[in-house]
Amino acid sequence: MSCKCHIVPNDVLQRLSSDTRFSADVRKALADTARVSAEIRKLRTQAGLLTNATQSTGAHVLQLAGAPDVFVYDCKHTQTLPGAAIPNPQNSADPTAKRTFSETTLVAEFYKQVFNRNSVDNAGMTLF
Repeated sequence: MSCKCHIVPNDVLQRLSSDTRFSADVRKALADTARVSAEIRKLRTQAGLLTNATQSTGAHVLQLAGAPDVFVYDCKHTQTLPGAAIPNPQNSADPTAKRTFSETTLVAEFYKQVFNRNSVDNAGMTLF
């Protein structure tokens, strides 16, 4: 298993990593993913704090971020992140890269239309 999903809650990844119905390799990959995900979530929280508020003339002012960037990477079936960037994924000859870009862009649009949020964190978090 070489999937790195930011949407899967960490407690679910941890629970699955100890589920003996999965092979040892899959359990290890799930545990590794849970550890990496926890660190990425910490970074995301810190970035959100830095992006959302700043001081201007003694008052706190909300900084609105631009639309989220969408990047697609090819990890070549490994967990080495982020992998090789795919230039212009929306025009890629690789159908998986093209679909990933399209669906990730739709996620950003969903957050904007349904929740009136600028990306998942409402601070223009880059999606990849």
